[in-house]
Amino acid sequence: MLTMNVLTGDISPCRDVMEKDIYFCLPEFSANSEEIFVDAGAFVGNTVERFIWENLETFRHIYAFEPGYK
Repeated sequence: MLTMNVLTGDISPCRDVMEKDIYFCLPEFSANSEEIFVDAGAFVGNTVERFIWENLETFRHIYAFEPGYK
């Protein structure tokens, strides 16, 4: 199901299985095409992915990184 949703761009069936109250559930939290989203502890990117799926918005930029020793 998820693969077909990604290929067709139709995410409406995914709404039935999404958990709305885990991340970014504040009512005043909204995004628009001028917003820049930064995840400064991205690990493998799962939070950014969830953010995109739950908010279904377009952002100017998304920066995701995991700080480490260099």
